[in-house]
Parts: sequence; C-alpha cells; structure tokens
Amino acid sequence: MEFILIRFLSSALLPPLSLLLLAFLGSFLLLFRRVTGWFLLVFSLAGLFLLSVPAVATALAGLLEHRPAQGSANLGDAQAIVILGGGSYQAAPEYGADTVSGTTLERVRWGARLQ
Repeated sequence: MEFILIRFLSSALLPPLSLLLLAFLGSFLLLFRRVTGWFLLVFSLAGLFLLSVPAVATALAGLLEHRPAQGSANLGDAQAIVILGGGSYQAAPEYGADTVSGTTLERVRWGARLQ
C-alpha cells in the first residue's frame, strides 16, 4: 500500500496531472476566494496549453539534448552496444510479417556504425 501511495504522489507532482489538480483546486476556490481561484485556474490552463504547443516542447527537449551523440572515437573499452527498441511495424505487407519501425532501424544503423 505504501508503494502505491508513493507512486501516486510522485506522478501527481509531474505534469499534466499536477496542472489538472491545480485547475480543480482553482475551480473549487472560485466559490470562496474568487481572485485566487481565477488565478489558479488561468495559470494551470495556460501551463497545460504551453506544454502542448510543439515549439515549447521542442525548446524544453533542446535543454536536455545539449550534447551530440558520441562517436566511435571515445568508446574505449566498451564490450557491448545496447540498442533500445523504437517500435515495430505490424504485419508489414512488403515483408509478409512484422518488422522494425523506422526509428528502430535508425538506431540499429547507428549501432552498426559504432561497431
């Protein structure tokens, strides 16, 4: 039970649930404190809107992706290359079965280049 509560609280602190909870709190406060309620409601809905705009999402992702991918020059003593999956293409008619998606194919190609 404690694990479930911790997981719920940790996910409640992250958007979009945190902003939705703030919007519900703002709409509840409209009954008692109109100015504070309106402020919380407008602030949370504006935050939800800004997080859904692709330009803002790209700018925020750019803050995390400040380093280029490492080349083969600094692999050192690596013993394995791990390639994370990026999806699959179900029942591909040209192959007659399932195959990897374009994202997975790009990752496999980069792994082959590193090797």
